[in-house]
Amino acid sequence: MIDALGPVTVAVPGTPQSLVASLPALTRNLKAYAILIQALSFNGGQVYVGTTGLDRSTLAKVIAVLPVPTASFIPSLGISLTIAPAGVDVGSLYIDANIAGDGVLVTLLVT
Repeated sequence: MIDALGPVTVAVPGTPQSLVASLPALTRNLKAYAILIQALSFNGGQVYVGTTGLDRSTLAKVIAVLPVPTASFIPSLGISLTIAPAGVDVGSLYIDANIAGDGVLVTLLVT
């Protein structure tokens, strides 16, 4: 089943935002087969995707940097772990951004 978490935005640049912080407590321990993280089309700056402890200034714990979208390209990151069913721990993923209000769309492949 595909589940769209919708947009996740950064309120305060420099303060990493959990991808699942806005979900009810019972669903925050999500495990997925795959995840697609796509920059919002109106982002004005870079968005950093990483794990607990993400630091955009040093790039510590950063998995990917999604550049500013253009008219013909919206950057994205796909993560899957084919050898382990439901092996992607969505609750351990965070984002940060250079500009307040920038963020990502999150789509999961779950059981």
